[in-house]
Amino acid sequence: MERQFNLRHAAVQHNFVEGDPVYARHCRSQEWMAGSFAKRIGGRLYDVTLTDGSTRKFHANQLRLSSTQTTDDFTAFADAFNLPE
Repeated sequence: MERQFNLRHAAVQHNFVEGDPVYARHCRSQEWMAGSFAKRIGGRLYDVTLTDGSTRKFHANQLRLSSTQTTDDFTAFADAFNLPE
């Protein structure tokens, strides 16, 4: 039943590792702020160290992994087709 629920509602399991770059969405301003994952507090709460040095608590729904792979993928794509970057 849990698997069916997760498939129907597009539930995502979050597996953060200490030091992972993440984007955290602030609840009041609704802005995405860059930071790094510090530690897990509970079942869905995480401590995130923001780029300004402060550490705040965020729910798993307010976090997204920051992907640094996009520039590498584009570079590989550009090299494959001899495109300027």
